[in-house]
Amino acid sequence: MPTRAIGSYFLFRMILQTQPSDLASIKLYVYADRDEGPLPLQQATYPYPPPASGMSAHGFTGLQHVYEPVRDGELKYWCEWMADPITPPAMP
Repeated sequence: MPTRAIGSYFLFRMILQTQPSDLASIKLYVYADRDEGPLPLQQATYPYPPPASGMSAHGFTGLQHVYEPVRDGELKYWCEWMADPITPPAMP
């Protein structure tokens, strides 16, 4: 998945690694989009495939809160695994 702008200041990237199976994972990254270049704010790694049981209303990541101190920004998100994924809307 390419890096995706969220709002005017956050960047989100997901990497799905399925092979080799002993390294299979879902990696999520959130960056601040700074003039000097992207600044990492959060990195998380989850097993692939994510566990089917015990999923909450906020998917396999739970509700995440990422704060950016320069512009006082906040990003809340969660990720869930879907058998038939939907295509996200185009970003403006």
